[in-house]
Amino acid sequence: MIRLGLQLALGGGREAWVRLLAIAGGVMIGVALLLLSISGLHVIRGGADRPCWTCTTTKNQQPSVDESKSDPLLWRPWIDIYRGNIINIYDVAVEGPKAPVIPGLDRMPGPGEYYASPALAGLLAEAPANQLGDRFHGKAIGRIGKKGLDSPSMLAAVVGYAPGALADDSRTSEVRSLESRPASNDVGALIQLMFAMGTAGLLFAVATLITTATRLSAARREERFAALRLIGATPRQINQLAAVDAALGAGIGAFAGVGLFYVLRPAFVWLASDFIAFFPEDLTPGLLGFLIALIGTPLVAAGAAMLSLRRVRISPLGVVRKTTPKPPRAWRVIPLVAGLSIMALAWYLNSNVHDTVARAKATPYFLLGFGLILLGLVLAGSWLTMVTTRLLAKRARSASLLLAMRRLADNPKGAFRPVSVLVIATFLCSIIAVFAPIVTDNSGVRPANQSNSFTHYFDSQHPIDSAYASMLIDKLQAIPGTRVIPTYTTDDAPADFSAESRLLVLCADIERGSIGIHCPAGATALKVPGLFGTGYQEGELNRGAVTMPPAEIRQRPLNSFAIWTSGDPALREQLRTVMAQYPVFVSSTYITPGEFSEQEQKNVASVRFIINAAFLIVLFVAGCSLAVAVGGSLIERRRPFGLLRVTGTSLKQLRRVVLLESIVPLVAAAILASSLGTLVAMIMIKAFAAPNEVIHPPAADYYVVMLLGLGLSFLIISATLPILAVITKPENARFE
Repeated sequence: MIRLGLQLALGGGREAWVRLLAIAGGVMIGVALLLLSISGLHVIRGGADRPCWTCTTTKNQQPSVDESKSDPLLWRPWIDIYRGNIINIYDVAVEGPKAPVIPGLDRMPGPGEYYASPALAGLLAEAPANQLGDRFHGKAIGRIGKKGLDSPSMLAAVVGYAPGALADDSRTSEVRSLESRPASNDVGALIQLMFAMGTAGLLFAVATLITTATRLSAARREERFAALRLIGATPRQINQLAAVDAALGAGIGAFAGVGLFYVLRPAFVWLASDFIAFFPEDLTPGLLGFLIALIGTPLVAAGAAMLSLRRVRISPLGVVRKTTPKPPRAWRVIPLVAGLSIMALAWYLNSNVHDTVARAKATPYFLLGFGLILLGLVLAGSWLTMVTTRLLAKRARSASLLLAMRRLADNPKGAFRPVSVLVIATFLCSIIAVFAPIVTDNSGVRPANQSNSFTHYFDSQHPIDSAYASMLIDKLQAIPGTRVIPTYTTDDAPADFSAESRLLVLCADIERGSIGIHCPAGATALKVPGLFGTGYQEGELNRGAVTMPPAEIRQRPLNSFAIWTSGDPALREQLRTVMAQYPVFVSSTYITPGEFSEQEQKNVASVRFIINAAFLIVLFVAGCSLAVAVGGSLIERRRPFGLLRVTGTSLKQLRRVVLLESIVPLVAAAILASSLGTLVAMIMIKAFAAPNEVIHPPAADYYVVMLLGLGLSFLIISATLPILAVITKPENARFE
C-alpha cells in the first residue's frame, strides 16, 4: 500500500505535483517558525547550562567546590559603564592555593593582574587609556574563556588584588566556592510575557498553516479514495493511502523547514541579542525539537488526513452525497460576550478602589475574561463571517460580489479558518500597541540641566578621610567642562540615602557651579533630596533653605557629590575613569539621566520593532495559510469555475470573485480583532492605571504595519490567481 500511495501522490500529473509542492512549502514555513519558537524558549530559559559564576554569593545554591576543603576568596563585584555599555568588574583576592577558580580562567589573577572578556579587550584596544584603560589596575594577563562568558558581547573583567586591599571594603564578601548552577536569562516579566504571548500566537499560526496545507485538495482526494472504496478497498487500506499521501509532502516540508530555520537563525540572533545574553549556537531546539519537527509533523499530517476521510470510511458513497455543511450557530458568540462582560464588571468594581494592592485582587477576573475572549474570537469567527457575508450578499450590486458572498455564506468555517491566525495576532498586537504609549510616557522627563549629571555616594559604614575625598573632588573639578558639588548629611537624614532623605548643599557651591538653580536671599545652604543631581525640582529645593554657617556644614560628614558635565561623551568617560581609581563610594548612579533616557528609548524602539516584526511574520503566515486555502479551493472547484467560464463569465470576473472571497474575511477579521484589542486594552488601563492616566491611540507605525501586512497578504493571494486561468480553459470543460 505504501508503493501505491506513492504512485497516487506522485503520478497524478501536474495537479499532484502542485499539491505536493504547496503542502511541502506550507509545512516548511511552519516547521521553520516552530523551530525558532522552541529555540527561543530554550534560550530564554538559559538552555546553555553554563555555570552562573557571576551569581556568586556567600550562600551558593550549587557550590563549585567542596567549601570545607577550599581556601577563602575575597569577592567584590561592582559595575562600571562605558559609552552606555555596562561593564561587570569582579575584584578578587586569593587567600590560599585552594581558592575556587572562575570558569574560563587557568588561574585567578594575582595583585596587579586582570583578565578581560574578549569584547572588553576589544574596547580596551580601541579606547584612549584615560577614558577606559586606566580604570583597571595592573597588567592584562589573558582573556576570559568561553566557559566563563554568557555571550560574545559580554563585558567583564576579573581584577586581582592583595587581600589587605579588599578586606576593609563593605562591598567585599568572603566566599569559598563559586555559584555553579545554570545561568538563566533575567529579561524581566514584561519581556517574558510578551515572548510567551508572541510564541503562543505564532504556534497557533503555524498549526493553522500546517493544517491548511495538509488539507489541500481534500475534496479531490475524497473522490479518489471513495472510488477505491467502491472497487473493494478496505477502510484500513484507505487510511494507509491517506497517511502516505499526507506524510510525503509533510516530510519533505519538514526537512526543508530545518534548512529554512538555519537560514532565518542569524536574523533571530540579531533581534534577540539586545534583550537576551546567549551565544548564537545556543539558539537550537535541541534533539527533542528536531524530532518533533522531523517525525512529529509528518505523523500529525498523516493523522489529520485520516480524520478528514471519516466520511469515506463510513460509506464509499458519502462523498457523492456531499451536502452543504451546517451553518454555525449563534451560541459561538457566548464566550466572547462573557469575557467582555467579566472584564467590564471587574473594571466597574475596581473603579472605586484606589489602593494598588486591592486593585490587584481583580487580576484573576481579568485573566479569566481575557481567556474567554481569545476562545470566543476563534469560536465566533465563523458565525460572524456568515452573518457578514449574508448581509453583503443581500446588498450585492455585482455578480462577482454575489458569487463570492454566497460561497462564503455556504462554508463560513472554511472561510474563517485561514484568517483565524490574523484575528489572534491582531488582537494581541492591538493590546500592546495601546499600552506602548503609556510605557513611554511614564519614562519621566528630567530637566535639561540634569541630563548629564552623576551622583556618587561615599561609604557610610566607614569614616571618610576628608583629605582623600577632597583630593578626588579637586581632581574631578580640574577636568575642563566639569562642575562638582559635594553634599553633607543632616541630623534627620535616614541611613538608606533614599530619594526622601534630606542632604545639605552649600549655596556657594551651587552659585559657583552655575547649575541653573539659585538659593533664596539670606540662605547659606539648601536641603536637597538624596538623589540630588538626578531627580530634583527647583521649587522643592528652594523650600529647603537653611541659614547654618558654612563652616559648620563643612564639618559634617560627606554623603555624596553631584557632577555636572557639558555632555561630551569623552568627558563622561574621563570622569568615570578618575572615579574608578578612587574606590571610596559605596554605590553610584553610574549612568547619567541623559544616557538612561537614550537607553530607555532605544529599548522601547527595539521592543516595538520586535512587536512589529512578529506581527508581520504572523500576518505573512496568515497570508500563506490563506493562499494555500485559496489555491486548494481553486483546484477543488475547477468544475464549477470551468462551467462558469464556458457559459460566458469572463476570467476577470472569476478573479474578482476569488479575491473577494479572500479579502473580505481578511479585512473583516483585522477590523474585528483590532477593535476588540483596543477595547480590552482600554478596560485594563482604566482598571489598573492611575485615575488621571491618559489613553493614547496606537502609534502610527502600528497602522503602517497593519496595512503592510494586509498588502502582503493580498500579494500572496494574488499569486494564486494564475491557477484560475489554467483550470478554466474552455478545452478542459469537456473532461469535467
